[in-house]
Amino acid sequence: SLSARDLVPVLSWLMSRARCRHCQVAVSGRYPAIELLCSFLFAAVVLVASPFEPIRVALLCGLVVALLALSVIDLEFRRLPNGLVLFVFALCSVLTWLDQRAIVDVATGMVAVLVFGIFLRVLGQFVEKKPGLGWGDIKLATAISVALPLSTAPVFLTVGGVVALILAAWFGWRHRQRHIPLGPALCAG
Repeated sequence: SLSARDLVPVLSWLMSRARCRHCQVAVSGRYPAIELLCSFLFAAVVLVASPFEPIRVALLCGLVVALLALSVIDLEFRRLPNGLVLFVFALCSVLTWLDQRAIVDVATGMVAVLVFGIFLRVLGQFVEKKPGLGWGDIKLATAISVALPLSTAPVFLTVGGVVALILAAWFGWRHRQRHIPLGPALCAG
């Protein structure tokens, strides 16, 4: 069983020399890399959260953890679990409520992103004879859009699209794959 000294992010991995303390099996470097990235993102949330409110910062940090988990899961397993997507939707809904945004603005943004996602799915089916986007990608984009003002939807989709192109180049070149995980691109957007 793991003790407190085994659960300190990054330091436990370093102190154990990248091995399990109990069985000496090697522990991948991706775990401390993810922990470092999460720490960096937490720091970024604290620095840019405006206005600084503990509840808002806690919600944004929860969102960071959920989006990072979705990115890693999609990269490894090519799926976006509905439970995590629903958690993102819930966090984004609470953030929207804290911002006191008009329901019309929220609904318009959600519908715009949903329609655009379905359009890309159908376009892919027409051009490539397979869906352009998975339903998980469409649900995730729609869930994230809840927290974004309508005016930022184009920025969200553009940044996500640029990251998707980078992922497509990487996976196409490195792994010779045609199925590209879009979740990390949406989370980055």
